[in-house]
Amino acid sequence: MKQIRATKNTPQGIAVVLMRFIGKDIFIKKKKGSPEAINLINQYRQKGIKVWESREWIRIDLLGDETLIKLGQNEIDFKDMTEEEKEKTLADFYIDIYKKGGFIVETQDELTT
Repeated sequence: MKQIRATKNTPQGIAVVLMRFIGKDIFIKKKKGSPEAINLINQYRQKGIKVWESREWIRIDLLGDETLIKLGQNEIDFKDMTEEEKEKTLADFYIDIYKKGGFIVETQDELTT
């Protein structure tokens, strides 16, 4: 499992997105008033990606039954990847996206909670 936390000061307060990557699945922690996470989830739903909500976490099945997926400008073939390689690929992609968006990103090893 890989985990990242992206934080950014905004005019509305501190924006926090907590994500976990387990194999090909992405989990986003539900937080009140986190429009960044809600926007991301709504984008996935609009694209027809399966999203499940529970009390604390939202699970996103980014790949579904596919093995080839487009992340940014790159097409990535997950077919022959190990679970750890999938987690690293997805985490690295979102780390890059959030850093470009001006977020401070902490990885699993840096998180204390």
